[in-house]
Amino acid sequence: MKKKHSDHTVPLPPAAIALLRSLHRGESSNLVFPSPTKAGAQMSDNTLNKRMSDMGEDAVPPGFRATFATWAAGRGYDSLWIEAALHHKDENKVRKAYQRTDYLDQRKPMMEEWAAFLSGLKAHEAYLAKREEARDGFR
Repeated sequence: MKKKHSDHTVPLPPAAIALLRSLHRGESSNLVFPSPTKAGAQMSDNTLNKRMSDMGEDAVPPGFRATFATWAAGRGYDSLWIEAALHHKDENKVRKAYQRTDYLDQRKPMMEEWAAFLSGLKAHEAYLAKREEARDGFR
């Protein structure tokens, strides 16, 4: 069965937005990863794998997703938020029938912390301190 594609809203932290804005994607493309050979098309999985290999990386894109899921679970984030971030569909028919949220509000701080983690330990520690200050304001 062919997978049906649907919109996926991602709460991008400021660091990710800055990185995406710095990429040269061509004048006519609104895609984040446009095809280098087909105008208006997205980059194929094989192209991304080859580019990573050409850079000497011993990894594949699904590994990044697994790394994120493992990190988020280890940080105590709700598995439903993690699955929503990965754009996985809920296979539980009852829950799927009643819960129609994308957990966007919950995913935003998770994605901000992930960006801080990827930016380095110092940035991650600064993010955690900032988050604690914000939490103290609600107590």
